[in-house]
Amino acid sequence: MKRVCYGIVLPGLLVGAILYIHIPAKYVFVRALRNTEHLTANTWQHWTAWLSCVVGTGILVFIFSLAIPVFDDLLTIISALCGTPLAVTIPAVMWIWETRRTRSSSARGLKWWTGVAICLILIGLSLFITVAGTIAAVVSLNTAIQSGEAQPFSCADNSNSV
Repeated sequence: MKRVCYGIVLPGLLVGAILYIHIPAKYVFVRALRNTEHLTANTWQHWTAWLSCVVGTGILVFIFSLAIPVFDDLLTIISALCGTPLAVTIPAVMWIWETRRTRSSSARGLKWWTGVAICLILIGLSLFITVAGTIAAVVSLNTAIQSGEAQPFSCADNSNSV
């Protein structure tokens, strides 16, 4: 079962890692090569700078993720506080806001009110997930710190093979 789960999660993990490494690497790359011909030209300086940015970002992320003992709990807190509101709450609020302004009160039919009801349910669920996820992440972080489980560069088995 563990192999099946890893087989399912690894492609998504790789795509996510590539995206999260690409964005800061691209930012550093563009800042470093701004106002030079190497930014858009296919030269060895261009490729050396690009590969250096990607590898450097990957190494830096790897060091941060292993050196900070509670990095996974910090990521959980950040995800709980930012992920759900950005992915669910804001789009639902914006849909209500934009369709309210573009439709006259006489053009608001059952379809529009159904959309509003779905958006309000999503807003309520996302607020619950945000609060519950933040509380759970803070409790997990507190437990990890108090139990001494948080060890930097630990080689402990984290596969939960119980």
